Amino acid sequence: MSGERIASFRNGDEHASISVVIPTRGRPELVVRAIESVIAQSVSPVETIVVVDGPDPASLRALGALQLPSLTILQQLASGGASAARNRGVRAASGEFIAFLDDDDEWTPDKLEVQLAQIARVENAERHFFFTAATIKSDGREYQWPRRDLRPGEKIGHYLFDRRRPGEGYVPFPSVMIKRDLALEYPLPEASRIHEDWEWMLNLESAGITGRCTLRPLVVVNDASSRVSLSRSEASWENSLSWALRMRSTMGDDVFASFVATEVCRGLPGPNWGIRLGLVLLAGAGNFRGRVLVEYVAKAVLPRFGQRWVASRRAGV
Repeated sequence: MSGERIASFRNGDEHASISVVIPTRGRPELVVRAIESVIAQSVSPVETIVVVDGPDPASLRALGALQLPSLTILQQLASGGASAARNRGVRAASGEFIAFLDDDDEWTPDKLEVQLAQIARVENAERHFFFTAATIKSDGREYQWPRRDLRPGEKIGHYLFDRRRPGEGYVPFPSVMIKRDLALEYPLPEASRIHEDWEWMLNLESAGITGRCTLRPLVVVNDASSRVSLSRSEASWENSLSWALRMRSTMGDDVFASFVATEVCRGLPGPNWGIRLGLVLLAGAGNFRGRVLVEYVAKAVLPRFGQRWVASRRAGV
């Protein structure tokens, strides 16, 4: 995409070609707040598509009261989950790019403008998806993730799961922008009710599509632990392990091992030493050698002390 094309992305410009897709369910006040952050953008999208995931009169009333010409409201007859809602929004979109936003999150006013400038600098933008850092607000704490972009040639799975410190690799989904053609060709997995965002990214990588990050926090992710969400309600170490086993051939053994050591073991309640040791063996830790094996076992079997020890060793403390 040329610089001249980016320069034409002005408020009200007929050449602007971003469609915003927001799935929602049971959060009328929050989804209105999310839409207000879209309205405040320095570069306006051509449309905002909100997909209401099942019967939800309160959300429909709140959305209808906005009376925005660029707002399209779609309703699913029955709840099919966030991925199904997002896919329906993508199919209904007319923009060249899709920008995803969650109903409980917000954008900074320059989010779309900054991402469009990044896209203009990237060759073969049609073979990438784009994301930004986020300010995460969680139970009174606030921090900014990710800490770095993907390294050249780095697998998305390594970036997400082989972490030296919290937040090193992270893709905030409400920051993701992608060509609509790609989103149509590679829809989000609707059958998965856990880790569907990660599954989508792994599938994209298998098709030769890589991620690029802007390390400016252009999204506010409101991640209160008490807030109900479909993925959180389905989360357990057993479900995570089942998902990883199904995705192992796509991940590769090395990414699978990293996922087990981080996401699966993190979900275990209490020490559960026998289960942790079994997970180490299942992940194929015996294929690792020397320091890598020691660090892997420290993360998986000794989750608190071990992770602090690994972090201190890598930091040279």
